[in-house]
Amino acid sequence: MTKSRDSVKILLGLFVFLFSFFIYVDTLAPSVSFWDCGEFIATSYTLGVPHPPGSPFFLLLGRFFSMLPFHGGGASDPAMMEGTFHQIAYRVNMLSPLATAFANLFLYLIIVRLVVEYRGKIKDGTDRWIAYGGGVIGSLALAFSDSHWFNAVEAEVYAMSIFFTAIVVWLILKWSEKVDEGHVGARNILIISYMMGLAISVHMLNLLAIPFVGLIMYYKLYPKQDGTEFMVHVLSMLAVLLVVTLIAVNMIMPATSTEYLRLTDTQLQSKMISLAVLWLVLGVGGMFGLAQIFKGDRRKRFWQHLFVVIGSAGAFIIIFAGIIKGVPKIAEIVAVALNTDRAVKAVSVALVLMGGILAGLAYLAKLLPRYRNEVRLGLIALFLVLIGYTSYETIFIRSSQNPIIDENDPETTRQAVAYLEREQYGSYPMFYRDRWSQEGQYTSESDFFWRYQVNHMYIRYFKWQFWGRIGNNADFRQLWALPFLLGLAGLGHHFYKDPKRAFGVTALFIMTGLAIIIYLNQDDPQPRERDYSYVGSFFAFAIWIGIGASALLEKMTEWFKKPKPYLAMTMVVLFLAVPLNLLLANYHEHNRTGNYVAWEYSYNLLNSCEQDGILFTNGDNDTFPLWYLQEVEGVRKDVRVVNLSLLNTPWYIMQLKTQEPKVKIRLSDDVIANIGLVPWEEREYSIPGPDPGMQTDKPQTSAVAPADTEYAGIRFDLKPTIARRRNPNTGKLTGGLKVQDLMILEILQANRWQKSVYFAVTIAPSNKLGLDDYLRMDGQVFKVLPYKVGNAIDAPLLYDNMINKYRYTNLNDPNVNYSENVRRLLQNYRSGFLQLVYYYGQQQHDNEKALEVLKFMDEHLPDAVIPNTYAELYLQIAQLYAQYGDSTMARHYLENFFEHGRGEGDPVVNARVAGYWSDIFDENDRALSILLPLTTGLQQNAYVSYELSRLYLKEGDLEKAEEWINSLASLAPNAQETQQLKRQLTMLRSQQGN
Repeated sequence: MTKSRDSVKILLGLFVFLFSFFIYVDTLAPSVSFWDCGEFIATSYTLGVPHPPGSPFFLLLGRFFSMLPFHGGGASDPAMMEGTFHQIAYRVNMLSPLATAFANLFLYLIIVRLVVEYRGKIKDGTDRWIAYGGGVIGSLALAFSDSHWFNAVEAEVYAMSIFFTAIVVWLILKWSEKVDEGHVGARNILIISYMMGLAISVHMLNLLAIPFVGLIMYYKLYPKQDGTEFMVHVLSMLAVLLVVTLIAVNMIMPATSTEYLRLTDTQLQSKMISLAVLWLVLGVGGMFGLAQIFKGDRRKRFWQHLFVVIGSAGAFIIIFAGIIKGVPKIAEIVAVALNTDRAVKAVSVALVLMGGILAGLAYLAKLLPRYRNEVRLGLIALFLVLIGYTSYETIFIRSSQNPIIDENDPETTRQAVAYLEREQYGSYPMFYRDRWSQEGQYTSESDFFWRYQVNHMYIRYFKWQFWGRIGNNADFRQLWALPFLLGLAGLGHHFYKDPKRAFGVTALFIMTGLAIIIYLNQDDPQPRERDYSYVGSFFAFAIWIGIGASALLEKMTEWFKKPKPYLAMTMVVLFLAVPLNLLLANYHEHNRTGNYVAWEYSYNLLNSCEQDGILFTNGDNDTFPLWYLQEVEGVRKDVRVVNLSLLNTPWYIMQLKTQEPKVKIRLSDDVIANIGLVPWEEREYSIPGPDPGMQTDKPQTSAVAPADTEYAGIRFDLKPTIARRRNPNTGKLTGGLKVQDLMILEILQANRWQKSVYFAVTIAPSNKLGLDDYLRMDGQVFKVLPYKVGNAIDAPLLYDNMINKYRYTNLNDPNVNYSENVRRLLQNYRSGFLQLVYYYGQQQHDNEKALEVLKFMDEHLPDAVIPNTYAELYLQIAQLYAQYGDSTMARHYLENFFEHGRGEGDPVVNARVAGYWSDIFDENDRALSILLPLTTGLQQNAYVSYELSRLYLKEGDLEKAEEWINSLASLAPNAQETQQLKRQLTMLRSQQGN
């Protein structure tokens, strides 16, 4: 019986693992993806240094996978011309489906174990249906949920992070099962510790599982404790601590975040010490006061429960403050003591020193009269966390070798500390939320916290997983909230059957959800959706989905005397309603097959530049994939990518100055090290033109720009970019220039037109410093020229880039999924095409050439696949087709106008569509069918009245025409259009009279 039972359990676990793994592989990104993926793949392949705080264990695994002899994705896609491209990306991508499938397997085992905890050991087939069936439903529900699946198909750290969380949760449940066997239980604790150390070297989410670990240990060691009583005590403690925190913060800290950010380091340190002391005093007093509520044995149990909370919090603090924050501090002390500035040496000594102290304490612990084994186990566990953490030394070793991607350049002790402390991103106090209440859309700090941070940035994401999602909004109609309802039933059933472990899962759910919300303190707006931050919380809820399924299966045994057929039917219904429903609902949105946008957009961007060009980029999405192409694929390594965000940091400026391909920068190393914001008042700024005789581009030519003409250099009005205000005396804007602004100017001046300089089209106008008159669109880049070009283009160059050089693989394939953000990015291609269309059609009057470009655009970037969501631009394209003689495509555009939300709620745009139907195709009935519904509102629109007036005049219905002309006159009596329509009406009446 035991062998059979174990076989079923193992086979179902393998099914969960393999089923989810093969679905992930089937939908895996075939090449590099946007955001951090390009950087992680490139730094894995080259063992470079990614952005702080780094993920060294992920990089080591990524490097290993990059060497494995398998390929797929883009490397084996016949649509791609070079079969060797994409191999490394695909191999590193494969880490995520493997890690996520293992997380699903462990979730299955976790659900089975929790069901066994309250039902007892599995004795027969019915028990297997209930326990294993719930495990399958819950684990596969998470497997095909939105955010979990998204993380599973690209090279990011979040898939591996959830794997480590899953294995820690499973291991502590195995400890609970095996602890009575002595050394087996201790072994699990040590494995958990090592897993946590490795997990820190990927992502810190794993630390939030510590409260769950502490609760499971406590319940096992004290099985007779009342779980409900324990939960009440803990919630009471948290409520008191919340009040204590609010009081302490209001008494010690400044009233606003602005005042806080103005504190010096010394002032801040003093206030934080005072805050800690006051919080401790008030907290101790609060706990003593709370204890007085309870009497007799319950008061003793309260103190015991408080000790458990302190123990869990203490474990977190020891790891976080002692290792994650402590190692950098010790390394600084070691660097001073050894008079060394080498991070490798300082951090190594710090790690050895801390490890030696822990080993020594573990040895001395055997001298303790009591609890010697427990203390030694705790110290050895902490030692193993430190061992896992030592993979961070990889970062400093590699930085000392100066790889081309070497973010923060942490080879010195100071830079290593800055790297580990994430100083590059600055800091913001989690307990301040005052800055948003002043923006107008939120009435108070609590309103902002609830409406934006909780509702918009968590509850909405939660609904995406288990409620349903269409676009970026939660939609009940997709899943009918079936996973949510099943999880809610499981939550209730778990608390009813086993409140102790249910509270443990609740702690995991809250710590990986609400606690992260408070810790991140995100501002509005965010540059991207942040749902990946909360997958640990969705993981915890999926446990209850599995328990809910088990509860329903359990009910079958209560309702029917011969339950097996009903168990089978219920299992089938649950599988269809939850995991399979999720799989079908989310498959297309998560299928990356054939999606090469990130690779090709970066390829096109790099190949827009001339040899040895300098390319300013904006952020992650137009930088990291470029790094991947250059460092992994070897594409256009001659182009120097200059990221404007990083250009605010001295270390990056030094790398640009010293690493090949070098950027000419005249500033000394000392000046760069101390560079900062500078005050600035709006004034004219000039950059000399090229030396006499130097070859420079002119619009439509490659002629020499004469030094004595208007093309001799740049002269523009340079305005401050931060803290802008109007000087009441001069009327000019005053404020400051960011470091990136100063460096753009320095690079332009020092380079003196020796290399071509470009801005990516994704860069905001505010970051171009007012250089727009000197920028020429060459495709996906703007080239900086030493003369004014206005809106001019070099048509042959732009044509060659857009038509001959650029790649648009699968952008016309309706079976390939493109996210809303990607579709928005791809509108930049349309802008380039339309620049050519306007040039050939309006300036050169070459309608044939203009039509050729339009058709090329629609062939490679059709609206059916990449919708043009800008209604005005969409109508312009329809008009251009009609103007250049292709009425079929013009009609196609107008017929599809109302798809994809174009013109929704905009009567002016809709009226223009109606006008086009009338003017281009003479279909007045169709025009009326669009216009008349726009007149039913309480307030008339002048443009609608104008179009109706024109239409009725055209039809010869002068009575209705007069009615709408009078309506227009009441709205715009002095408009030229109104007077013109009145004259037409008078003329037509006169003609009818004759």
